[in-house]
Amino acid sequence: MTIMREIARIAREEGEDLSTADARRACLEVFALKPIAAASGESELGYFSARAVLRGRPVVMLLSEVASHYGLALSRKVALQMMPIAGALCGASLNAAFLAHYRSLARAHFTIRRLERQHGGEVREAVESIRSNLADRVATT
Repeated sequence: MTIMREIARIAREEGEDLSTADARRACLEVFALKPIAAASGESELGYFSARAVLRGRPVVMLLSEVASHYGLALSRKVALQMMPIAGALCGASLNAAFLAHYRSLARAHFTIRRLERQHGGEVREAVESIRSNLADRVATT
């Protein structure tokens, strides 16, 4: 819900009228956008797979490893008792990362839509040309 509110806020800042179906659809389109690196075939860690990795035993092992690195003796019981705190911290950091990601995509998406309203269809052509050139560069590196 927070991500969607942030996308809607950015849309309003860029001059979208959220009472229209087109503007609301554009807000949902942000979730379908991919950054250039992801569009060029590089895999990225998805939200649900990251949450699965951060659940349960891997987090206990991570806490124990970090504690031993700093010379702290951490029993299995203490590590398990710290699970809710570690889970909350991991979840919060994941949510913050995804919010930042979708915020930047929304800013780009609605800036392009605003420029299209002001200057017409050649803006979309220019953006698509720039995007394909950048994707080609990313693919060759």
